[in-house]
Amino acid sequence: MNLNLMFLDYVFLGNSIEKYLISVIIISVGLLLKKNVSKFLSKFLFDFLIKVKNLKGEHFYLTVKKPLDYLFILIIFSLSFKNIETDIILRKISILGDLNFNKVFSFFLFVFFIWLLLKITDFFKIIFIKKAEKTKSKLDDQLIPFFTSLVKILIIIFGIFTIASNIFNINITALAAGLGVGGIAIAMAAKESLENLFGSFVIFLDRPFVVGDIVTVSNVTGIIESVGFRSTRVRTFDKSLVTVPNKKMVDAEVDNLGMRSSRRTKFNIGVTYETSKAQIKKNNKRY
Repeated sequence: MNLNLMFLDYVFLGNSIEKYLISVIIISVGLLLKKNVSKFLSKFLFDFLIKVKNLKGEHFYLTVKKPLDYLFILIIFSLSFKNIETDIILRKISILGDLNFNKVFSFFLFVFFIWLLLKITDFFKIIFIKKAEKTKSKLDDQLIPFFTSLVKILIIIFGIFTIASNIFNINITALAAGLGVGGIAIAMAAKESLENLFGSFVIFLDRPFVVGDIVTVSNVTGIIESVGFRSTRVRTFDKSLVTVPNKKMVDAEVDNLGMRSSRRTKFNIGVTYETSKAQIKKNNKRY
């Protein structure tokens, strides 16, 4: 019996066969439990963060399933690798010779966590849109996509700064100072984008139109579908989608047809030369 198990003590690349087997078992068990663990974590997050009536946790699970799966797999691989010495293995692979396993793990941990936050934001967007559909005001229908996009951008920026600071040891204060020095050049390069961004804020504050209004702007007539950071999307009556920069929506004359108190309609009625005045009066009374 002891002789049969002696091969477990054989050392390969700085680790015994027994350690490799334990790592394989940890990974195998983790992959088998992945689905159940993801469901448990999604249920916990749903009950802790959201818990909305008439909304099933299954919808939330489907939204956050992938980032939770990857997070759990990453943790499982991390636990399995902690059982073995990875330095010798990495040195044998010349292309990965200087690779720091802990930094790689931390990098992907931050990436998957940011991904999870973005998915949770998407789910909150669905909740708020459903609530907005029950209100008479169209302003909330316009604000929800805008502010959820803003939140997602802030999450990404904060995530990039966190990764740069903790993984790559970049001095964020010095980076911010450098951005301040080069801010003028960046502003000049992004002048058009900034104008469109400020245009979106003007649209929300001045409210010349809201989502669902029929407008005419720059020879384009259609229904406002959405207002984003850079542009406004207008669905024409030919069913084509026209994207108009927000700067143009602010600077141009916008005719909001939906705000008319009344609408004048013109009809052209043709009659023959033989039609008498009495016949016209008779038909006019009929209609």
